[in-house]
Amino acid sequence: VGTLDDYVRFARMIANNGTLDGKRLLKPQTTADMGQDQLTPTASERLRITGRSYGLGFGRIIDLEKSNSAAPIGTMFWAGAAGTYFWANPATQESGVLMTQVFGDNISAYQGAAIRAAHGDFGN
Repeated sequence: VGTLDDYVRFARMIANNGTLDGKRLLKPQTTADMGQDQLTPTASERLRITGRSYGLGFGRIIDLEKSNSAAPIGTMFWAGAAGTYFWANPATQESGVLMTQVFGDNISAYQGAAIRAAHGDFGN
């Protein structure tokens, strides 16, 4: 069982290339491998149309225009049930966690709004 604080600490650790609170938990290469495209060429090509690829456990933004994301290229992410979402970018050292209880088609709207707000776009 984990908590919101646990998830935030995990996201911070990924954004800091495997370091959390000054302690190395993962090698930088391990963090890089987690976001490196690991799919077959056919699967990878299908996902590249959406501006995303998938590594060892995370998705990764590879094209801003196609992904329609406010997160920078290289941002790693994962979405869970009921809208739980996290993102982390080792290049910018930013991370975020969204916890919702939303099922259905509106989940991506909440996730996108959270990332845009994190980058200063509050819809004004």
